[in-house]
Amino acid sequence: MMKMKSFVALLLACLLCLGTLFGCAQPGDETDNTPDDNSSQEGESNETPAAQIVLVEGGTPKYAIVRSDLSESSSTETKLSMQIKKALQAVTGAEFELKTDWEGKEDNAALTEILVGKTNRAESESAMAALQGEDDYLIRADGNKIVIVANHDEALAEAVNYFLATYIGWRAEDDFTAAESITLDAALSYSATWVDPDIVPDDGKPDVLYGLSQDQVDEFFSDVLNGLFTGDTTEVIAQQGIGKDFKFHFPDIVYQNGQYMAYYITYRTDSGKGGVGLAVSEDGENWTDKGCVIQPGEDYDCNGAYFAGVWIDTDGTFYCVYECKGGEKTKYGTLENVALATSYDGIDWDKEGVIIYADREDCWWQKANVGTPDLYKEGDTWYVFFHGFDYVDCRVGVAYGEDLHNLTVVEEPIINTEDNTLWSGTIGRRDVIFCDGYYYMVYEISTDQAPGGGYNGAQWTHMFARSTDLINWEVCSGPLLTQGKAGMGYDGTCWMVVGKKLYVYMRAPGNSTTAVELVLNK
Repeated sequence: MMKMKSFVALLLACLLCLGTLFGCAQPGDETDNTPDDNSSQEGESNETPAAQIVLVEGGTPKYAIVRSDLSESSSTETKLSMQIKKALQAVTGAEFELKTDWEGKEDNAALTEILVGKTNRAESESAMAALQGEDDYLIRADGNKIVIVANHDEALAEAVNYFLATYIGWRAEDDFTAAESITLDAALSYSATWVDPDIVPDDGKPDVLYGLSQDQVDEFFSDVLNGLFTGDTTEVIAQQGIGKDFKFHFPDIVYQNGQYMAYYITYRTDSGKGGVGLAVSEDGENWTDKGCVIQPGEDYDCNGAYFAGVWIDTDGTFYCVYECKGGEKTKYGTLENVALATSYDGIDWDKEGVIIYADREDCWWQKANVGTPDLYKEGDTWYVFFHGFDYVDCRVGVAYGEDLHNLTVVEEPIINTEDNTLWSGTIGRRDVIFCDGYYYMVYEISTDQAPGGGYNGAQWTHMFARSTDLINWEVCSGPLLTQGKAGMGYDGTCWMVVGKKLYVYMRAPGNSTTAVELVLNK
């Protein structure tokens, strides 16, 4: 009996030692293996890992790209779908399937898809309904679908570019981050509003040109204007047939209170002689005719009051210089001079008479007439640019002064014709703007008058010049836009700005007004 008790005691002692060996920390072991009910073990988290969308794994695509079956091959949705496919292939090396949303009677709910634009999927429809504004776009994950939608093409393009740059790592064909696998957050949702890049916000500084401040003019147009003299700028026809329903012709354009005001030649006057018409526009593309605002009728302009050049002064007063043609029995005769009219609103005008007479006795380049004036003001000084005609050639001159009724005429032409060039016969109708230290002039040119055909048989177009003082001008190397044949066209020029784009309005061949954009080549 004593032996049995001793054996049991010995066995219990051994078991106690084993429990101590395996259940207690050993010397040098600094880790407490006993879990704390109120804390997690090191390297672990109580948070549930965010659900992920595996877009591509190890170079194998897990999604297809889907566009509407109703989209034309040339549509923006189709092009953007192709852009996503190419971008994903560039980044991952994977060949993603690109297809339309037509599935016949098959259930597409289980398909993993990137939906581009308005598709027939419920997820696309739901995302479209979530758009708040006309320019909004939305990128979001909806179950096993990635949805990219917008209300119009420009916003959709911005959405796709944002998706590729932010989530895929593709910014351009030569700028992307390679990756064999791409995962996205299953809770992905991003919305934004597309902003028209041509709409320029008010920077709070005084407007100097079509709603832009001088700083904005310098920023937007310095390079493209300088490119006219370095060969880096081209002209691209942007809009044709402007105002053709009311014969919009030879306009000069100013801007006030968000409205473009174009003063043009019209023959829809009381006498049928040329007058000054007015057309207005909110967007610089669509024009509404307001009819004739300066009628011919005075002794000095009874046979013509046209070719207006308009300036709005800082006090809001409108000034208009125009070519005036008098009557045969008046002291002015039938040869043209330059007259002035003023207005408080640009609609009702008060005529103030002739301010520049052709010096037919003493000035060799003005013997026939002066006309097609343009008006510019720098500080307190007015500059009136005008052509002088000697029966053979037209050349550009200038008169200046603080009082428009007491101007000093520069004796010689400031830009002259040149033999054996496309400007051998005319330096004519012009317009001036200021940008980054230079005054830039656009003006019409022509070759010599044709025997028996006059200027109708000459070849017409336009050129550019620049100056630092409005008197001495550097002429560009030659015209950018030519007809290659005789006839009027690409003449009758004026500057025009819409947002961040710089245009030249001109008469195109066929006698319609055309907008040509200046575009920098590099």
